[in-house]
Amino acid sequence: MPVRRVAGNHEFDGRDLRQLREEGWRPTPEQAALIARRVADALAYAHSKGVVHRDIKPANIFMVGRTQPRVLDFGIARVAHRQDAGGDIAAGSPYYMAPEQARMQPVDRRADVFSLGVVLYELLTDTKPFQGKSLAEITTAVLEHE
Repeated sequence: MPVRRVAGNHEFDGRDLRQLREEGWRPTPEQAALIARRVADALAYAHSKGVVHRDIKPANIFMVGRTQPRVLDFGIARVAHRQDAGGDIAAGSPYYMAPEQARMQPVDRRADVFSLGVVLYELLTDTKPFQGKSLAEITTAVLEHE
C-alpha cells in the first residue's frame, strides 16, 4: 500500500527505495539506470544551486511509481561554498558515505555522485558494496575499497 509523503508543498504517494526493496521489488537494469539518471538530474539541479545533499541512500529516494524518484531529506545538506566554524561531523549513512565524509573532510557534489553510485550498485547487484558488522568495519570498508 502506498505511503503519502509530504515534501515542501508537494504530497506524493509511493514508497522509498528501501521500503520497496524490503518488500521484494527488484528493478530491471533499465529501471535502475533510469532511476539513477533521474536522481542524478535532481542532484545536478541542487548542485547548480550550491547545495550538496550529503545523505543519498535508498530511504531518501521516494518512488512515485517504479521510475519516478523524488530526492527527499535535505536535512543535512550544506551549501557547498559555506565554510562552517569548527570541524564537521561525519554526516551521512555509513553504507553510502563517500570516503571524504568518513574521514570528516570537506565534501562537495562528488560525495553525492559517489553515494548515488553505491545506490545504483545495490539496485543492480542486490547487495551493498561495503560490508561490516559494526560502524567501524563499514567505515573501514568504505575507506579501503579499490
